[in-house]
Amino acid sequence: MIVAVLFIWLLAVGAAFYLVRHDLAQKPWLEPGGGTLTADEREPTSATGLVMVLAVVGVVFALVISAFLMRAGDADWVTPPAPPLLWFNTGLLIVSSLGLEGAARASARRQAGRAEALLLLGAVTACAFILAQIFAWREMTAAGFGVGSNVGAAFFYLMTGLHGAHLLGGLVALAITLAQTRGDILGQTARTRVKFCAMYWHFLLLVWLFLFALLQGWGGGLVALCRGLI
Repeated sequence: MIVAVLFIWLLAVGAAFYLVRHDLAQKPWLEPGGGTLTADEREPTSATGLVMVLAVVGVVFALVISAFLMRAGDADWVTPPAPPLLWFNTGLLIVSSLGLEGAARASARRQAGRAEALLLLGAVTACAFILAQIFAWREMTAAGFGVGSNVGAAFFYLMTGLHGAHLLGGLVALAITLAQTRGDILGQTARTRVKFCAMYWHFLLLVWLFLFALLQGWGGGLVALCRGLI
């Protein structure tokens, strides 16, 4: 559980830093004449919600990763070979994250055409990532590592499936953003939504990179450390 505690602590520190940096303790609706919030005034409240969502999602992944690290190496543990396709999938997710970051910056610079193109690129590559993950699962099953074959394989499906489910949720939010900002990508509300989508994608990319390292078997030292602390 040491990894979960450390990860939760890092999330708390990061959330506190973000809230202070963006002065999210302000309550513009309590200011004189502040009856209706403008888009600029609503952004801190939305950002606080996003930080809370990321914190909850982070805790869920921290607990799953901690369970993986504590279980790995047991007598009944069989490490399944990671499908080579995961390397390609990782590249797709990196491109998707970069696309959304570029869209957020292009929108802030009032480059409408570039912002829409990069936003679409991020969405398409994210969809391709999920589709490629399904093919990776099929490769695992064909190699004899189905969901119920052993504990190691079960964790593979659990971690990648959980990550894919959160990415699907992000795609729903991105689809809503694309629909609602069509032709108005330069508006304040649109810029805020694109920026928050990019932040969510960056977070999922960081989580995936950690999961990818574990699935590739690069976390042996971390597993030994965690088992020594139990």
